[in-house]
Amino acid sequence: MSSLRVRDLRKRFGTVEAVRGVDLDLLPGETLALVGESGSGKSTIARLVLQLIAPDCGSIELDGQSLIGLRGDALRAMRRRLQMIFQDPYGSLDPTLSIRQVLTEPFRVHFHRRPSQDELERLMGDVGLSAALLDRMPHELSGGQRQRVAIARALAVQPEFIACDEVVSALDVSTRAQILTLLRSLQRSRSLSMLFITHDLAIVPYIARRVAVIHRGAIVERGVVDEIFSRPQHAYTQALLAAVPVPDPRLRDAA
Repeated sequence: MSSLRVRDLRKRFGTVEAVRGVDLDLLPGETLALVGESGSGKSTIARLVLQLIAPDCGSIELDGQSLIGLRGDALRAMRRRLQMIFQDPYGSLDPTLSIRQVLTEPFRVHFHRRPSQDELERLMGDVGLSAALLDRMPHELSGGQRQRVAIARALAVQPEFIACDEVVSALDVSTRAQILTLLRSLQRSRSLSMLFITHDLAIVPYIARRVAVIHRGAIVERGVVDEIFSRPQHAYTQALLAAVPVPDPRLRDAA
């Protein structure tokens, strides 16, 4: 299990300061939700943590080891420990590769070998998919099935940390619930540390114990989910929570 420590993380794109002095701590085996509107900087933070883009300044440490500036074999070794699942399961899978080839790629890149049939079937089973789908192409699968393949690809290298970037926002309601249940089960069974990025506050209590609220690139509020949701202190958090749909409008009126 791994702990992640981020301090004073900053990133500017032209005149836009996308990430402004962000501090984050993710404990071993914990899920931390990072919530905010589109364009708030939450996805940029995930990409900075995984070194997909370089920060302008700040520190990122995994178990005390700095991740900034890693190159070559050291970067590849880090990538085995930290994986990412993206929002669009179709866009994140190579449409020219079969599911078998998609899941073979992590073994080839990180372990310089091809996985056995048993390994591939085990990966598919871990995410609730039939091994009969291994020779299908991504376009032959549903959105939920493609996202399960993306999860299996992330799990192939047995990571300790996974960043989930809006992983259910492109899915229908019933499929969304299934994927959330799967992620929660995998997080517990594998003791994964998970950064769960979302704009949908309604799903946060189901998936995470702690939450950090980001607004215009800066963390404005953080704490235990139940406490933040029941007694939000920052006006932005209050506005986000007020926008969460309530099934019975009378419940909102009575609040």
